Amino acid sequence: MARATPTAPVKDWQALARSTTTDVRGALQNEPGIAFGGGNGASQWTTIRGLGESNIDFDIDGTTSTSQIFHHQSRFMSDPALMKQIRVEKGTGAASAGIGVIGGAIRAETLDATDLLAEGQSAGARINGGISSNKGHNGGFAVYGQAGQVDGIAIANWNTDKDYKDGRGNKIAHSGLGGRSFLAKGNYNINDHNRLTFSQRREEQYGERNLREEFSFGNDRDAPRHRHRISDTSNLAYQGRDLGALGNIDSNLFYIDSRQKSEGETVRLKTQGFNLGFTTPLADSGHRLKYGINQRQEKTSPGSHEKARHDQKKSDIGGYLEGIWDFKPVTLTTGVRYDRFELHDTGHRKTSGSRISPSVGAIWDVNDDLALRASCNTASRSPRLYETLLADTDIRFSNRVKAEQARTAEIGGTWRIGGFEIDGSYYQQTIKDLQNYRGAGCTGRNCAWRELVSDGKLKNRGYEVSAAWQWEGLTARAGVNHSKPKINGATADTIASAIPMGRQWHTGLAYRFDDPALEVGWRGRYAEKSSYNNEKGETTRRAGYGVHDLYVNWQPLGKDNFNVNFAINNVGDKYYRSHSQRAGGISLPEAGREFLLNFNYRF
Repeated sequence: MARATPTAPVKDWQALARSTTTDVRGALQNEPGIAFGGGNGASQWTTIRGLGESNIDFDIDGTTSTSQIFHHQSRFMSDPALMKQIRVEKGTGAASAGIGVIGGAIRAETLDATDLLAEGQSAGARINGGISSNKGHNGGFAVYGQAGQVDGIAIANWNTDKDYKDGRGNKIAHSGLGGRSFLAKGNYNINDHNRLTFSQRREEQYGERNLREEFSFGNDRDAPRHRHRISDTSNLAYQGRDLGALGNIDSNLFYIDSRQKSEGETVRLKTQGFNLGFTTPLADSGHRLKYGINQRQEKTSPGSHEKARHDQKKSDIGGYLEGIWDFKPVTLTTGVRYDRFELHDTGHRKTSGSRISPSVGAIWDVNDDLALRASCNTASRSPRLYETLLADTDIRFSNRVKAEQARTAEIGGTWRIGGFEIDGSYYQQTIKDLQNYRGAGCTGRNCAWRELVSDGKLKNRGYEVSAAWQWEGLTARAGVNHSKPKINGATADTIASAIPMGRQWHTGLAYRFDDPALEVGWRGRYAEKSSYNNEKGETTRRAGYGVHDLYVNWQPLGKDNFNVNFAINNVGDKYYRSHSQRAGGISLPEAGREFLLNFNYRF
């Protein structure tokens, strides 16, 4: 059959090892519908189909947190060197997608020892390193092994990026960033069907950064200072497979401690939760039931409590039931999800609410080469806590606060013939009761308190088309996506909720030689000119651009255990600003021409 499920962009560790990628942007920026802002680290604003980070879920090994430290910083801080694979899900999630998946998700899994061990090998190591013409360098190592029923891996990786130069040769002040990441992970295989996993992960970013890390005002408003972000994640997981009538079990219990230190002040965000999910086959019919429960608690602590008498707290719990019905050649998915939240403000006042969210989808495998699909998913998301860095204030709820309700209707299909494949989709998305914090009791810029309200509606529609062709060692691909998010009927840039981006194109061409084991390739990224209205009703126009990269992957030993990678990014030294960022006139320009060389070796 053509496919049982819709396609989703995936990058696995083998593909990452054949590239010069050192961040998630590098891994996913050439996928239609996904875009990243400029700069390094927390400056990079992520969008999926034009929806910003407030509407996107970031999930690593089933651990998630929706709150943020500061709205001028990206929420996602992750190192691909720790990852087994990175996957993207676009649009509103189905019933089993988890708590609050209203606009899409980036999901990643960390590496296991068994991923890197060669056949017949019981212990091994990996070393990696690299340099760039922007005076950046990186390095790392991993050790891993397996003995009887136990396997484990330890990874350490670090990156140093100096202030880079844009396409006009200007150095972008305070764009430099250091990073460290660590992973210790162990698996105990109880038997062939049951596995217990514990992992401890730390990710850090540090450097002298602008207060508003996504912007470059070029004056004192930048207020640069040294900032150090740290995120520690502990995760205990159990996985059961082929457990008779019960089927499969996937569960985990996690704790995330994220904090930022700057000038002697530390703000903190703590998250804890669990997921328990079952997939049960219904006799020999081919039908399956998926059901389970998700729970998450979050607490934000500002640097002081001069105005805020209490920390903000939020608790979410949800359950789901989803049926996957195999009526060959049609696969039907039906589901329903129930979510409830409870929120405490800085005065320890409480608000709560609940939602029921149904979903339905169908895939018709017309023949071995053609599959058509359609879906309509709904999901809810509880109100977000106010950003931690500014939470030392009186934060209250209006009488109309409720969970946001999202719906995405989508149709699409995949057609394959020989070495050619084309995939396309058209979608319409609505998010009701869009939430926002606004000042109340204000005199000028000084407000007596902040009030959380639900007073907006976001509508988004667009399309995506991607095509690929493979013949012997030659691979060619092209893709286009276009989205038009609007809030309350107007196209506007609203910090994190929606960013009108216009039409985006992606192209690529590569050839793989067998002897020597060498791949050479070219990538192209293009953005058509666009415009939008800012929060004051003023029109911002963005120039279109086209950027080209060249890359080479060489495997000197003829196997994938030793990779030497070389790339020239932005070959034409183009000056441009990513459209995946608000306030286009002051957002950070992208790096100019950059040469990169790295290697990784497993032995």
